[in-house]
Amino acid sequence: MERFLYETGDSLRSKFNSDEIIELSIVFSFYKLFDDINRDKEHIKKSYKLTKYAVNVDMERLRQNPTYLELEAQLKEVFKSFPSFHEIIKSLKKMDEIQIKDIIWRVTDLLKSELNFGEDLVRSRYMIIYEKIQSIFKIVARNPIIFTTPDSVIEILNKILQVSSDETLMDPCFGIGNLAIKVGRNAKEIIGYDINEKALDFGKILLETAGKEGEIEAKDSLDEKLKYADVVASHIPFSIKSTKEDYGNRDYLHWGIPGRASEDFSFISLIVSQMNKRGAIIVPEGILFRGGADQLIRKNLIEEGLISGIISLPGGIFAPYTGIATSIIFFDKEKKSKEVFILDGKEYFKKLTRVTSITEENLNKLVEEYKLRKEIPGISRLLSTKELSQNEYILNSNRYIEMVKEVKNIKEIEKEVMNSYQIALENKKSVMKF
Repeated sequence: MERFLYETGDSLRSKFNSDEIIELSIVFSFYKLFDDINRDKEHIKKSYKLTKYAVNVDMERLRQNPTYLELEAQLKEVFKSFPSFHEIIKSLKKMDEIQIKDIIWRVTDLLKSELNFGEDLVRSRYMIIYEKIQSIFKIVARNPIIFTTPDSVIEILNKILQVSSDETLMDPCFGIGNLAIKVGRNAKEIIGYDINEKALDFGKILLETAGKEGEIEAKDSLDEKLKYADVVASHIPFSIKSTKEDYGNRDYLHWGIPGRASEDFSFISLIVSQMNKRGAIIVPEGILFRGGADQLIRKNLIEEGLISGIISLPGGIFAPYTGIATSIIFFDKEKKSKEVFILDGKEYFKKLTRVTSITEENLNKLVEEYKLRKEIPGISRLLSTKELSQNEYILNSNRYIEMVKEVKNIKEIEKEVMNSYQIALENKKSVMKF
């Protein structure tokens, strides 16, 4: 897959910038999926949502007539539902006819050899198809509209929230939908909103690629009416400054008016307001201890028993987008509690050369310990509302959890020093013999 993308990029680099190459690569990957749908349509379940877009797609016909107009004609059904795809394909028009033919031949050759969805299609393995397309997004994720939440963080949300088949899930910052689709993989419906229409088009088609039911709309989540859902989960844009003079139309701000430094607590209030049962939000750690208006909102949410727990994440987990420390806040309306469970998740992750990762064993251990809500020295604390009130309702783990250090008995230390001294003396005698 990576070779396919790099070779495609090389073939396009002379005429396109990096963002255009990324977007064209993704659209052509979907083109190959539609072509495979047509090739195997007799064996595919008719219920597969993407079938309706594939009616005109034929790679062999495009190779016989490799022109922009032929490509546009084949994808006309796609453009009706995903207009930004049309804008991406239009970037080919900056080339002359010979160059377009050359690019189409190069790309279709690579697609034929590197991408095959046929077996997954006939077996109705739509989540596997989704994962294959999603892997392309991961490889090219340096594009700002294709930012994706790390799978390890999504899996923490998935295993703790445990969305069931009779529940709906909503993400007010849907983006390309990776978090919502994976956390809501068992949901009866996924609801998503986002202000970025290009990202939303990618999100819509990924939802349909996964074979999921959903309702995705372009909206400014903070200032337009949204649907309620059983579970709400989101990775909000961090620390966006407020430009509003009046919060009068934001009737979800039940717990206080946020400070103007950022919209973080507007998103938090929105999520808690729109969830019928439970929810989670990925946030910059600063909101867990800031004072003023933020402290008042934290106080009200804690006193009402709506915050069930916090998991602190390691710095750098969202690199290269940001290196700031982050946390996950979990909320629960059904099981309100006067205690907040705080777990420092940093020790479960391992810092590698370019990424911060977690093994499946450690991920399962982290989730299990969070669910048990058991206090572990140096790892977790169960804090009463009273203790939190005495600490200004601060919620970051460093306030309450100290790293457990191994303290050795002084006699053991003396013994180790003497042993080391004796070894040094023996080595010195050996050297002097020569």
